[in-house]
Amino acid sequence: MSTTLANIDVEYEFELARLRVTAKPDLRAMLMNTVRQRHRERRASYVREIAELQKRMSRK
Repeated sequence: MSTTLANIDVEYEFELARLRVTAKPDLRAMLMNTVRQRHRERRASYVREIAELQKRMSRK
């Protein structure tokens, strides 16, 4: 799961860098906000699962 999170983060950084170069200035902020929101949504389930696993491990 941590590898998947790392991959999601790398894709996110790549997408932001691409937008900084290619997006029209008047659309850039809106597009970057959309990318940020999608990034948070993609990561959320993995972060929850890792937190749950850590909680289970600490109980043992």
